[in-house]
Amino acid sequence: MSRCNSARPAAAAASAPPRRAADDPQTLEHYGRGTPDDWLERRLYGAYPHLGIVVFAAAHLLLFGAPGIVMIAAHLVAQPFFAGGVL
Repeated sequence: MSRCNSARPAAAAASAPPRRAADDPQTLEHYGRGTPDDWLERRLYGAYPHLGIVVFAAAHLLLFGAPGIVMIAAHLVAQPFFAGGVL
């Protein structure tokens, strides 16, 4: 009988190639041309990659309470469609 653990290993495996590519200096040199490499990028954005979504969720929950959960869900579901140029 097989044991189903959790989705975490599958999710970690799915995100592994981009993480490895982000650590490759040659890839960064090639695709990062023209992007900033300053203190803010290294110390804030690089050190805390999930800070933006945490602050976003916390702000919605503080400002809107329980309806903020629905707003967060709607935003996260709609984001890929609008980022892809559906609009």
